[in-house]
Order: sequence, then C-alpha cells, then structure tokens
Amino acid sequence: MKKRFSCWSVCLVVLLLLVTTGLISYAKMSGNSQADLQSELAAAKKEGLPITFQDIFTTPAQEGENAAGLYRQAFAEMKKASVKTDQYEMRKQPDHLDPDLQVKLSNYLANFKDPITKLEAGSKMPRLDFERNWSLGSKLAFPEIGQEGGGINLLVAKGALLLDQGKTMEALDEYGIAARITNQARQEPIAIATLFAAINESAIMSRLKVVLQDNQANQAVLDRCKGVIAGFGKDIDLAYVLRGDVPMGLEFIRELANDPKLASQLGSQQNFLVGLNRFKYFQTSNQLIAIRHWRHLYAGIRSHPDDYAGVIQTFKESDQALMQRSGDWNFALMGWILPIFSHVAEGAARTVAERRVMLETISILEERSLHGKALSLTDPFTNKPLEIKHKTDSLTVFSLGPNLSDDVRSGATGKTPYGDDIWCTIKWSKN
Repeated sequence: MKKRFSCWSVCLVVLLLLVTTGLISYAKMSGNSQADLQSELAAAKKEGLPITFQDIFTTPAQEGENAAGLYRQAFAEMKKASVKTDQYEMRKQPDHLDPDLQVKLSNYLANFKDPITKLEAGSKMPRLDFERNWSLGSKLAFPEIGQEGGGINLLVAKGALLLDQGKTMEALDEYGIAARITNQARQEPIAIATLFAAINESAIMSRLKVVLQDNQANQAVLDRCKGVIAGFGKDIDLAYVLRGDVPMGLEFIRELANDPKLASQLGSQQNFLVGLNRFKYFQTSNQLIAIRHWRHLYAGIRSHPDDYAGVIQTFKESDQALMQRSGDWNFALMGWILPIFSHVAEGAARTVAERRVMLETISILEERSLHGKALSLTDPFTNKPLEIKHKTDSLTVFSLGPNLSDDVRSGATGKTPYGDDIWCTIKWSKN
C-alpha cells in the first residue's frame, strides 16, 4: 500500500513540475513575444508602414471633389435595372459587332442611361473616397469594387458601339472616362481594389487594340489613344496598396480571439486553430509573424523603386517563407489571414506591361514602318526592352509576362493566343 502510494506521489510531483514548468515557459514566451511585437510595430511605424486605421488616410476628401456620392447613386440605379451590367461582358465580345449585336447592345445600354451619365460626371472629380469604417476589420465589405467593374463594362460597351458606328473619337471619350474611373478606384488602399482595377484596365486596353488596328494611320486617333492611357494615371504604387491591408489584417487576428461565430464561418477544420488563437500567446505570435511579413514586403518595395521584377521576386520569396512556416500548427492561421502579395505585384506589373506595349505599338505606328523607330520601353517583368516580332504584313509588341517565357515566338497557348505574354498585334495596312 505504501509502495503504491509512494508511486502515485512521485507521479503527482512530476506532473506538478511539468505543469509548473509549462506555465512558466508559456508566461516567458508570452512576455517575450509581446515585447517583440511592440518592437516590430514601433519599427514598422517608423518606416512609414500604417499599423492603425487612423494611419490609412490623412487628408479627407473635400466637398465637391469626391466622386463617391455620384458613384453610389449610379450603382444603386444599376442594381434596380431590369438587366445585369454583365449581361454583355465586353471582354467576351468580338472586336467588331455585327448588326444584330449592335441592336441588342443599344437596347441593353438604354437601361443604364442615367447611371452612365453619373459615371461620366464622377470621372471628372479628383478624389474617390467612400469614407469606409476601417475599424470594422474583417467585417468591412467593399461592394463598390465589384460595382465599379459593372460600370466600366457599360462604358466599354458604349464605346464599342460608337466605334462600330464610325464615331471613333466619341468612343475614345468613353474609354478615357473608363480609364479615369479605374485610376480613381486605385485610391482604395487595399489589395483587392488593385486586382479589380487591373482587370478593368485590361478590358479597356483590349478595345484600344481594335482602335489602333482600324486607325493606324490617323495621327489624331493615335494621340487620343495616348490620352486614354494617360488617364490610367501613374504606375501602381504597391506600398500604397499595403496601407489598408496591414491594419485590417492585425484587426482580423485580434478578432479571432473574441468572436465565437468566426470559427464556424471559417470552416470546421479550422476550429481547433481558431480556439488556440484565443490564448494571448498565439494572438501575439500571429500578429508578430504578420507584421514581420509586411515589413519585409515594404522593404522590398522601397529597395526596388520602379523595378517590378525585383519586387515580384522579393514577394514570392516572402510568400514562400510564410507558407513554409505556416506548415507548423502554431502558424497555420497565417495561410489565409495574409493575402499572397506576389499575385498582387504580378497584377500591377501586368497593367504596366499593357500600357508600355500599347505605347510602344503607337510609337511604331507613328513611324509608319514595320522597322520604324520604337521607344524601347522596358518590360516590367524582365527589366529589358519589350520584344517585337516582325512579319511581312504585321508586327507584335509583347512583354514576356510572369513566366518570363517567349510564348509569342514559341507558339505557346492558354487563355490567350500567346500564353501569359502581354501583347498587341497590328496587321500592317498598305494604304
């Protein structure tokens, strides 16, 4: 009996020692992590990286300069229309509209006369600030981002219809309006706005290719095309994109510890991880990983000014390191708390490549010779001059795209005729 009691006593003492050691270690880790987090946050703030919602915007839009009111009215009217804004998605329509499609498109646009007028008026304003309540964190919705895409589609449809009616300058006016709205949309300091703006810009650019093909000898049209491209504004500032994502991500991590409904929303397989995150140590650890990740991205942007190839590589390396660390159960939450910013950087580089490909093409057209003078603009994916493929009756100006492969010359295909290359082909007119 004494022997059994002695055995249980030893086990109890060992268990108490283990628990005590564990609690001391946990307290020590929590203290160290909290100190590290405060140090990282202070360093981020010193470097200019926003970490609170108050840091996102410093100058509110003045009365009369903000397009948000007009756009919200336009979006509300678009929603009430009897047809959807994407019923005729212009990215999927032919370059030239047959008579039957012209009639259908005209009837379709008649449903959106008033909202189109409001979009056109709003495009003339210098600011777009929807005055979002950023403190909502993960609960903050961005419905206007998708609605802007619907508005852009309407303007591109109107331009395509005008173009096939022979009203080229009026069509370019609509494309210019769409370009300015896309530029305004980029004032949203959030990754999703950048990605949607890139999609909208690509839709407009695809129609500019049609204009160039049909009016390659018309200098007035070429000048107007350059004006449309200028309407997109400066190249995307990836440091600006991070302004909203950082404080929202930190708030999201904090919410995990306080919102019992969030676990079910994220999926049952994540419940265990969400439960762990309710411990102070895991909250702190996740915030620490997140802020270090963002600081690394921010440093990559600043160390590669105007060098998208360098930024993309930095982002990929950072994303890969983050995902490798997320393999540990302690950090598994990071896989879906933090967006994969290398995709954002690639989207930004694609828009830059499209603009430069178009400007290079226009420059060659202005020379009126297949081997005419070019601007020798740089491919943002390679930091080398854009590629030009010559044929007897055509030329193709192109960027190698994210995969850095010459898909134009190799004949690679995919969703586009030339893989992921960004390109513009002009069939040379002998007139």
